[in-house]
Amino acid sequence: MLMTPDFIVIFEVKLLSGVLFYKSAQYEFYRIHNEKRENFRNPLDQVYRHQLFLEQCLRKWQFTIPVFFAVVIANQQAILDESLEKFPIFHISGVPNFIENLYRISEE
Repeated sequence: MLMTPDFIVIFEVKLLSGVLFYKSAQYEFYRIHNEKRENFRNPLDQVYRHQLFLEQCLRKWQFTIPVFFAVVIANQQAILDESLEKFPIFHISGVPNFIENLYRISEE
């Protein structure tokens, strides 16, 4: 988690390998690794639940601050399929850019 005066970001870090896919209509997250397909709990849903919980707590405590989330893939060898392009999921090398974009958004 990253807390700034302007926003909070919750990061869900995953050490996954293979080619990662997401079927948004079915909320299905899976990978193909060594020619085998494996389904996983959806990390996007997982971190979204964390976001909702934190927002609920902040409202209860009367704090008003935006809360964002992202799934970070720690394994640089993992391949992110195009099906993930519209979602906040990226390799760890993308974290600085993601944070910079949030700062830009918060300044507007």
